[in-house]
Amino acid sequence: MSDALRRLHTLEGPAPVNAWVHDTGHWHVEVLPRLTVFAGIELGAGIYVNTLAPEDAAAALRNAC
Repeated sequence: MSDALRRLHTLEGPAPVNAWVHDTGHWHVEVLPRLTVFAGIELGAGIYVNTLAPEDAAAALRNAC
């Protein structure tokens, strides 16, 4: 996780991050970087708008130092 956060901070700068530890059935960590301000659809419906294609985001993170 530290490597992923380091790469994210390389790309986006020191963005704030929320993290949760879930222990229902199996342990895992959910990480939510706060890169934008939530608007109507996110706040009202709980649906998050992804403005970057997952393939592009993965490629950028892979290439970050």
